[in-house]
Amino acid sequence: VITSILFSMIHLDPVQAIPLLFTGAFLGWVRMTSGSIVPAIVVHLVNNSLAVGLGLTGVTEAGMALVILGALTTMGMAVVTWNAAAQLKRQRGMAALALV
Repeated sequence: VITSILFSMIHLDPVQAIPLLFTGAFLGWVRMTSGSIVPAIVVHLVNNSLAVGLGLTGVTEAGMALVILGALTTMGMAVVTWNAAAQLKRQRGMAALALV
């Protein structure tokens, strides 16, 4: 929660403070569920790239929000998959140790 508030405050944009608070919370969730900061960095990079790219093409804010929401949902699913793969890898490692 504290890092989400800091994430929102560091952007220095009062109009977007609440959406950024939720974005920060989502990035924190990505970090916690994946066990690595790399997926959160990738999610942040994709989010910013989409916002800039869509802003340059003249897409409306509502359209941009839907595309970004879809991208974040997809990335969230990727993080869950990453986490499941890491857990499976750990379990296989444990099984290999049990055989020794």
